[in-house]
Amino acid sequence: MKIVLINIFLVLGLYANDLDFKSLEKSNILTNQIKHTFPKVASNLENILTEVNNSSCSTDAIYYFISSSVPIQSIKTFIQQASILNFNFGTKVLLVFQGFTDLSFEQKLVELREELQTYQAEHIFLKNFTRVIDPNIFTDLNITKVPILGYGKYQNDPYPSDANIKYIVRGDIKVEEFISLISTKEVYYEAYLHSIVNTK
Repeated sequence: MKIVLINIFLVLGLYANDLDFKSLEKSNILTNQIKHTFPKVASNLENILTEVNNSSCSTDAIYYFISSSVPIQSIKTFIQQASILNFNFGTKVLLVFQGFTDLSFEQKLVELREELQTYQAEHIFLKNFTRVIDPNIFTDLNITKVPILGYGKYQNDPYPSDANIKYIVRGDIKVEEFISLISTKEVYYEAYLHSIVNTK
């Protein structure tokens, strides 16, 4: 059974969606103007965009397996660094819990979310504040102690149990360090590492 936690963050999520809708609406108006004035150019652009989307559409996901014992500062750092990967490469970002958490921890998450709202890049951080509950993946990966960082590929659904988890690292390390380790195995991910380093 898949559980996605949105409860206390629903209002902020709707606000972000409204911003996305307004941007999309403006983009559609501009696109229609270009099509009307320069139909051949618009057609060529559409073909290029289709090729780019087909070739670079990310099916990456980075997972942070945590519980209420993980320091809030560590969760904040994860969201900030993982959001860079989401922004640049479309990497999905998920906080993964084995079960429900208590009210005290929920309040800490609310306070963290409020803190992230004070940053200039708040909309980027908030859209990557997605939590799921997946007890099966904790069993499959033999997770008995958190935090753990995981990186995987997915076909249609980034839910941890449905994804192919390629790499995991145990302990409280930063996304930057994790991607650095991955890039020693696959050079392709050096671009991911550079994007984090260069955004500091």
